[in-house]
Amino acid sequence: MRAGDLAGPAAVAGVGAWILLTVIANLPHGESLLLRVFVLRRLLALIPRWSFFAPDPVHSDVSLLFRDRIGNGGLSVWRDTNPGSRRPSVLRPLFNPDARSFKAVSDASNGLIAAARSAGPGTRPQDLSLNVPYLLLLNHVAGFGIGPGVEARQFALVRHNRHEQRMAVVFVSGFHVLEAEDSSAGR
Repeated sequence: MRAGDLAGPAAVAGVGAWILLTVIANLPHGESLLLRVFVLRRLLALIPRWSFFAPDPVHSDVSLLFRDRIGNGGLSVWRDTNPGSRRPSVLRPLFNPDARSFKAVSDASNGLIAAARSAGPGTRPQDLSLNVPYLLLLNHVAGFGIGPGVEARQFALVRHNRHEQRMAVVFVSGFHVLEAEDSSAGR
């Protein structure tokens, strides 16, 4: 038997062992189990870590909502910026074109919640209006169509739990004046 004949089975065995170690390392307490084996201590850097089994799993989601102030002083209903985010789909693991924008909004929402929490209970929304996550969320909601008579837009972050149907308002911005885009500008 030549050495070349063993290359294929050796590669399959190596990749299989790597996948097995990856699964073990990502189980609760799996990394500590692998660290007990002295030889694997140095190789553990080659094993990927995922957060499927986070120490503090997420129990709720945060939605970004917005509403408009109309010229006559009235207010529109709150609208979700991502209404499809809670509808499960069989194709989502394979095709999810909105994943990056959803992740950006999620990260900005969590950043703004953390900034508001660290600023203290007496903090007004305008005190955080120059915060980068605030500006990112404002830019996101400003990108939705502006209806006739709309003067200003406000956004809110709402924490909700799908299983318990519980909602809590986490943050509400002030109103921001919007200007309709002029289609002849820049021509």
